[in-house]
Amino acid sequence: MKLVLLAGCLVWLMASLAQGQTRAVSVKATFAERLGPLAIDRMALGQGGLSEEPMWENRIAEVRALRPGMIRLFIQEYFDLLPERGRYQFATLDRSVETIRKAGAEPLMYICFKPGVLFPKIDHGVVEPNDCGTIGIRGMGPFDLTYAPDGWRGTVDGSRRTLVMSTPEKLTRPMLLLDGQLWASGIPDEPSPWRGRDEPQFGLAAGVESGKQELKVVEWQWPALPPVPARAALP
Repeated sequence: MKLVLLAGCLVWLMASLAQGQTRAVSVKATFAERLGPLAIDRMALGQGGLSEEPMWENRIAEVRALRPGMIRLFIQEYFDLLPERGRYQFATLDRSVETIRKAGAEPLMYICFKPGVLFPKIDHGVVEPNDCGTIGIRGMGPFDLTYAPDGWRGTVDGSRRTLVMSTPEKLTRPMLLLDGQLWASGIPDEPSPWRGRDEPQFGLAAGVESGKQELKVVEWQWPALPPVPARAALP
């Protein structure tokens, strides 16, 4: 009876949709062909959210009956993995991991917690950091760079990429040097009123090449003139 009622509803819905259209549509469903396994056991379940408590610790038998192969585990700040500098705490997270393993599945870790130094209050509604400061670097590592009011100095390594950093406050016209060679002068910081705050953006772009290099950002200087005989030959 339920199947007949469902079929009738589908026919009525298709007829209603057809009345509002001006062209015919042909739909063909083939159930004889197989495209391969769906592997739904590896993509259907996830564990995590706005609490450190396992969501279904008292429903392990029911979840195990589904025969999951993998369950996603969202690791957020609620697990308190790094309560203080140099000390790790995994006891809370282990409860959720063991719950997944008891269900016969492997946990797939999604690391998505916010660092406490920028988000001192645990609140899922807070998406902006407490204080990014006005000094920093955005980009892929590795790099070992030190900021000073008169410039950046240090080394970069890795692949070819662009680092974006804050402009040192005492520089009027920044100049980028890689292994002593001049590459670019950079661009100055600008306020960002579009965010509602007059804070500087990281507006100094530094393109670095592959491999280890010495990086310096200093005040612009004109290149040294050639020796006197060479200068005399200039037109």
